[in-house]
Amino acid sequence: MVEAREDGRFLGEVGFADYQRDITPSLDGVPEAGWVLASAAHGQGYASEVVHCMHQWADEVKGWNDTVCIFDPDHSVSQNVAHKVGYEVSGEAIYEGLPALVMRRRAGGCRS
Repeated sequence: MVEAREDGRFLGEVGFADYQRDITPSLDGVPEAGWVLASAAHGQGYASEVVHCMHQWADEVKGWNDTVCIFDPDHSVSQNVAHKVGYEVSGEAIYEGLPALVMRRRAGGCRS
């Protein structure tokens, strides 16, 4: 859970999971990063900060070789956040009948 430091209000959720998505190509066995923030938190740098922190934790504590994330190809804002922590586009997939952009990150990829 993400909350504002100044007043504790709920801002969103971040984390890693194995969603076992029915997606082609498969993401099985690779931790998938995800984040969602309340619209009131958009444009204030929260996403960049919390996504950086969760990946720093993943590098230091979990030691995973790779992580992935998927996006609607038109969702450039979250793709930019992903780029900041080292994600690169690795391909396209079909998820629930719709196109999805797959991004992959090697461990230690944080740039900021």
